Amino acid sequence: MDTLRSPGGCPWDSEQSHQSLLKYLLEESYEFIEAVESGNSEDMREELGDILLQVYFHSRIAQEDNEN
Repeated sequence: MDTLRSPGGCPWDSEQSHQSLLKYLLEESYEFIEAVESGNSEDMREELGDILLQVYFHSRIAQEDNEN
């Protein structure tokens, strides 16, 4: 995440905010719910990884906000 959000990193990632990422967190949460409801353990693990990435992304943005 440090590399993606740093100068010279990914322009899309650098432009994101809590607000702009909300739809992705919601989408991944719904995908996890669908995986649970289908009983597919592999999909559950994958979707939890996606949710964890979203949590990490939001944490990084909060850290940057506190530094500025």
